Amino acid sequence: MSEIPIHIRHCILYEFQLKNNASVAARNICAALGEGIVVGRTCRDWFKRFQDGGGSVMIWASFGWGGKSSICFVDGRMNAKGYREVLKKHLIDIGSCMDGSDWIFQQDNAPIHQAKANLTWFKSQKINVLPWPSLSPDLNLVENLWGTLARKVYAGGKQFRTKEQLKTTII
Repeated sequence: MSEIPIHIRHCILYEFQLKNNASVAARNICAALGEGIVVGRTCRDWFKRFQDGGGSVMIWASFGWGGKSSICFVDGRMNAKGYREVLKKHLIDIGSCMDGSDWIFQQDNAPIHQAKANLTWFKSQKINVLPWPSLSPDLNLVENLWGTLARKVYAGGKQFRTKEQLKTTII
């Protein structure tokens, strides 16, 4: 597989997550970054890699002024029930690190976050959730954490052959 810069791989992964086909992905990336920067064949190769599980891992984590949660690797696709299970296991840990019960949980408007069952669970646990403005990913502090983590994990163009190698590096 061709060696391409990490920022191009991130663009290809983004297009993959949008469920675009490889030709559309290549066209979108070239429109944004410059003609000929990537070809459909390269996108197809990377899409196959992502589909086979060699491309990325999903992580859930949280932090606050009083501490941080453990890192939770999520297998497969996350749904509302799976998200609630992660919260039950990891969010309560971080909540107990906060001084008292006067803390607010921040999450974006992803459909699994806003599922009625999850909002009901937050209320039953007496967890205050910060209202979130639409289309405002730049306000989410954890996005800065993911950016820093990605830069450190992939420093120098490092690549991983397996998800286990990637997970070990992250931890």
